[in-house]
Amino acid sequence: MTRLTRRIGTLVAAITLTGAALLATTGAAAVAHPTTDFDLNGTYADAGNNLATIRNTGTVVIVDLAAPGRPDGHGVVVDHATIFVDFPDDRSYTGVLVAPGTIRWSNSTEWTKAKAVPDVSGLTVNGATQALAAAGFTPNWGGTVVNCDYAPGQVADQSPRAGTLVRPGSAVRFRTATRPTPPRVCE
Repeated sequence: MTRLTRRIGTLVAAITLTGAALLATTGAAAVAHPTTDFDLNGTYADAGNNLATIRNTGTVVIVDLAAPGRPDGHGVVVDHATIFVDFPDDRSYTGVLVAPGTIRWSNSTEWTKAKAVPDVSGLTVNGATQALAAAGFTPNWGGTVVNCDYAPGQVADQSPRAGTLVRPGSAVRFRTATRPTPPRVCE
């Protein structure tokens, strides 16, 4: 039996189990689409901030792993708190949905819906710290950097950059502007 045949058999079994479970719980011949505990659609980050985008329509789940350079995973919604996905370059995994946006996979990894890093440029250390913490990130002041575009004490750069999608709770490092040491001057 080829690996592809085994994977197709596994997916068919999962789809069959999903249909049987729905029939058993609804008692109806018509199969309704299960509603998940949260909207699965979106971009997720693992502990290393590798990104995956999930598209969910009805019971179909597609996991786009193009960011880490892997082929798409395909699967199904089993019930309101469970998905089943086959990753062709690896194996099949069950994901348990934990609101408000986390998937705990059967291989003990965890994906969380990614958030965009806010722009804190031009803010003070206190302002940037408060803005990042309020957005769910861990602020990390990294000292000063010579920069003539911002007043001394204002945030002049940050990493990751504003708009970058990362896992909530990730550290965002920022540095504040300082002026060059004479004889260098800002023009």
